[in-house]
Amino acid sequence: MTNWRIGQTVAFVDSGRRVVALNLADANARVPLAIEGTGAEIWRAIARGEASGVTPQEVLGSLSRDFETEPEAIAESVMGFVDQLLALGLVAVEPLVAD
Repeated sequence: MTNWRIGQTVAFVDSGRRVVALNLADANARVPLAIEGTGAEIWRAIARGEASGVTPQEVLGSLSRDFETEPEAIAESVMGFVDQLLALGLVAVEPLVAD
């Protein structure tokens, strides 16, 4: 099991309408990524996990409640978007640590 969290070197601003994020450790990232709509909701669900992160199941559960749908119906799209964020270094994956 893993946790998703915002990368430690990522700066972001959430204006309510959109999220703008930049990986400060990536010398090639000259332009921040603007995320709107459902993508911004995915970002917010991950950001709520703060330093400890959030499981993919928690993100899917939160989004399915917000959008009144089943987690299975959105899982592929959510995972695809998170894969893009991972590739940009904006989101990190960490092993889930049991208490």
